Amino acid sequence: MKNKGDWPKVVMLAKFTITSMYLLIGIPAYLTYGRSTKSPIYLSLPPGFIVDITMIMITMHVLFALPVYQTAFSLELENYFFANIPYRINEFILRTIIRLTLVIFTIYIAITVPYFTNIMSLLGALGNGVLLMILPISVWIKLFGWNHIPSFEKFWVIFILFFALFGAIVGTWDALSALTTEMMGGN
Repeated sequence: MKNKGDWPKVVMLAKFTITSMYLLIGIPAYLTYGRSTKSPIYLSLPPGFIVDITMIMITMHVLFALPVYQTAFSLELENYFFANIPYRINEFILRTIIRLTLVIFTIYIAITVPYFTNIMSLLGALGNGVLLMILPISVWIKLFGWNHIPSFEKFWVIFILFFALFGAIVGTWDALSALTTEMMGGN
């Protein structure tokens, strides 16, 4: 990035773009299919070429995003295994083996664990709002104090905390409902 000071603007623009995309897809889908809307949304659409392309794009996204999420864990494993080994050319091979093993193990879990999709939805509902919104703001308030927040920002802090908490509760309820329904053999 040319100007590091623009980072907050980039993050805000990225969040706005993603939120807009979700709203552009979600609102018409729920207006069209109502409570029978399935997740992911392409399960509610009639089968055809567009749905096939959508499934391919989502699969590619997951395969390309998986290493991003696993990098921190794989780096910890590599540091643990290579802590006492001097740098060698074989280190590349060993790191590749560790990373491939981690990816294969993750895919194996995703395929074999029953109700995996709903379990991941539950974990996401419990974790995303709390980890991405509630925890950082709470830590920031704890570090700097409520009195150091400008008056006009206090409204936004409260709004974000309640919005994230509401999302976590609704998402958890929905995920638990879907998991219970699937475990009981419903559709």
